[in-house]
Amino acid sequence: MDFVNGLSTDIFNIVLTPLEMIHPEVAIAVVSALFGILGLVIFKYISAQKGIKTAKDKIKGHMIAIRIYQDDLAVVGVSVGKVLFQNVKYLSLNLMPFIPLSIPFVLLLSQLVVRYAFEPLPENKPFTMTVEVAADQKDSVNDITVIAPDWLAVEDLVVVRAPSEGRVFISVRDAQAGISDFAFKIGDSIVTKPVVIGAETEAPRVMQPERVAGFFDAWIWPAEEMIADESPITRIAIEGAYPSRSFAFLPDGILGILVGVILYSFIAGLAILKPLGVTI
Repeated sequence: MDFVNGLSTDIFNIVLTPLEMIHPEVAIAVVSALFGILGLVIFKYISAQKGIKTAKDKIKGHMIAIRIYQDDLAVVGVSVGKVLFQNVKYLSLNLMPFIPLSIPFVLLLSQLVVRYAFEPLPENKPFTMTVEVAADQKDSVNDITVIAPDWLAVEDLVVVRAPSEGRVFISVRDAQAGISDFAFKIGDSIVTKPVVIGAETEAPRVMQPERVAGFFDAWIWPAEEMIADESPITRIAIEGAYPSRSFAFLPDGILGILVGVILYSFIAGLAILKPLGVTI
């Protein structure tokens, strides 16, 4: 999964760099629109276009029959049944191609989220991190050693262990601006989590509030490598995540990314639907 995420990150770097120099919302709009058009082209060739058109035509035909023979209950009953059957067929023919299309959609969404959904943590404010271990290794939380950045004084770091939950809570009272690595050692395994602090900090190109071990979680959080399988640690997260970025024309944070992708891809797809000759 790290290879897929690394490759998609490189591709999106090439595509998004010139666009985000204008404005992040321009990058979101353009890439989402391109995805909408590309998705429609792919849909045209992986879907049963003739079957979709036939199902739509039959639905229209049976609806006309209901209108014409509305006084004949037998004809109306049969036509209603056929409309329902053709609707199920129509929906299945449309939905099946969206299963493979969901893969690039998730990659697009996750890449935009880690790039544009968040802002760094506020400087000189407290924050909490959570370290989780595998369900069958809950007692290992007692063996986790926290390696904090050099700037963090001992009195400003509070570590609370909860073996029953398989978690360790790390509270930082006075956050210093910069990009700092928090490391967690257990046995021979050391897992790090970069934390970006301060509005004036030159944030990395991508940042995410969690580092994960699971395959499916890695689809959602592609900016950092997966935690190695041999480590008991399965997740390191900033509680409450990073603050949400504010957008001018979209909702804040992750919701704004989701709305933007759906809205701009839908508009672009709708505009190009007839010129491409796609039946939906």
